[in-house]
Amino acid sequence: MDKIRNMSKPDNINLYPAPVKKIGGTKWGYIDKNGNFKIGPVFDYAENFQYNNLAIVSINQKSAVIDKNGNYIIAPFDGSINGFSEDRAIIRNNTGSKMIDETGKVLFSTDGYISRLYEGRAVFSSKNYIHDDYTDYYGYLDKDGNIVISARYKYGSNFRNGKAIVKIDEYNYALIDPRGKIINIYNFYYMTDISEGLIIFSPYLEDGYYKFGFVDEDGTVIIPPRFDGASVFHQGRSIVSISDDYTYYYGLIDKKGKWIIEPTYSDIRIIGENRAAVGIPVNNKVPEGEAKYAIFDLNGNKLTDFDYFDITDYKNGYASVNDGKKTFFIDINGKMVDTLPIFEGIGAMFMENGVIYSIIEKRRKYLLPTGKIIWEEKNDLKLNDQYIIQEEKYMPVKNYIVYYPQISGIKDSGIQKTVNAKLRQIAIVEEIEKDIQLEFTYESNYDVIYFHKKLVVIDILGYEYYYGAAHGMPVRNCVHIDLENGRFYKLEDLFVKNSNYVKIISDIIKKQIIEQGEGSLVQPENFDKISPDQTFFIKENTLNIYFSPYEIAPYAAGFPTFKISFDEISNIIDTSSEFWNSFN
Repeated sequence: MDKIRNMSKPDNINLYPAPVKKIGGTKWGYIDKNGNFKIGPVFDYAENFQYNNLAIVSINQKSAVIDKNGNYIIAPFDGSINGFSEDRAIIRNNTGSKMIDETGKVLFSTDGYISRLYEGRAVFSSKNYIHDDYTDYYGYLDKDGNIVISARYKYGSNFRNGKAIVKIDEYNYALIDPRGKIINIYNFYYMTDISEGLIIFSPYLEDGYYKFGFVDEDGTVIIPPRFDGASVFHQGRSIVSISDDYTYYYGLIDKKGKWIIEPTYSDIRIIGENRAAVGIPVNNKVPEGEAKYAIFDLNGNKLTDFDYFDITDYKNGYASVNDGKKTFFIDINGKMVDTLPIFEGIGAMFMENGVIYSIIEKRRKYLLPTGKIIWEEKNDLKLNDQYIIQEEKYMPVKNYIVYYPQISGIKDSGIQKTVNAKLRQIAIVEEIEKDIQLEFTYESNYDVIYFHKKLVVIDILGYEYYYGAAHGMPVRNCVHIDLENGRFYKLEDLFVKNSNYVKIISDIIKKQIIEQGEGSLVQPENFDKISPDQTFFIKENTLNIYFSPYEIAPYAAGFPTFKISFDEISNIIDTSSEFWNSFN
């Protein structure tokens, strides 16, 4: 990465990310404690500033890092970047990973993986081409990017208290120190992290399933392998699970394997300050679905009923919860703190440097502990002196929330009513009974990505997730609306009749796929041709063709999009059409 300039010491700045709906999409900037933008909303997304006064942003589908003045410390680049840890961050793209310092200087590169730094060590992987097995082997870097332990292991855990677990070969693990010196060797089928002197292990694979237990650093079995899942110890406690017919039940044990909380719950999280959030299913027919929580202490004492959702970790004696109707802070005994803000609606709140920021029903607000609002999202968007895109919310139940656009300013009230009804339908504003327990979650949002003359293009995005599924399914509909006649234009409306636009556009896309090369997630053999009503959107001087996940590429590719200039297809564009003249 390019080195822009040297960094000064952190000065505990107080800047907070804030989104603003604009023509062209939602843009993010940073406000101060008075609610004024100190870094204007120009980014596609903006994260919180970190301990080193740097923040990760994205712009034009690239990642970057900025300082408190909005200057690029790391200029926009292709790939992703994680948060800084021990003054180092990791960049990832389709060619591998890089460790960088706070100036963006590359300290180490690999074709594989690099973890965050823990105790001055980062796990990295590299392909072993010598053995022609193309298998990832793992080693360790120091914070300067030097290889201190070569990539010779089949697995490597993060260091904890100066020790880590590595896999030498099948049934052969070792405990090592930060220089790679072997402290002990173990002969187990499986081992993973060490914590508080105990190591998760499995001696065998029974009927295709692991059973987990714990050994000490000498390899002595302390807790026999009887669990279907196990986590590292924290404050003398480990969250473990027992499986019954593919349903997992969670409990809490001490370092002798004694049950502190019996394994009868759908979820357990240790949330700090000697507390745990313990969950039971909202819908017993879907035990892996949404949970409601009670607060326990780490001695197994139940402090509240199962009244809460969306519990945050404790910080300075407070955690945020909601009860399905209101969002508020609780103290370490699980009691509502009525001296701090209480919001109608469901979500979470966080307190940082004397400012509370809340995300209630997917919308952000900043306020003081007194309840005085500093800044809040206001998402009605004025296109010009006539037209306004107004944001409406539909939320019949907790896990179904839709923000959808409604247009005002269309001269013909009948056309406006028809247009807005169709927008509600596309956004999936469906009738749902108030007291029903859904087996999935659905959320939807939108952006105005283009407006010119009398054409507005609105990008409606949804995400549906069925509990227990590997992942959810995103949905995208870009609609092109003529604000005078109310027409929703289709792709075919752009072209001269009988122009064979399907083949011409398909050939251009095939060429672009080939030019992207082997590293692309979209490969030529997976694409044949577009459909006559292919999904698309127009922006300044371009036609953009996009595809849904799995349509021509794996899920990880998202919505593959191909940009085609109007100049390239000018011979088939119908320049006398209503569609073309709505924005030209």
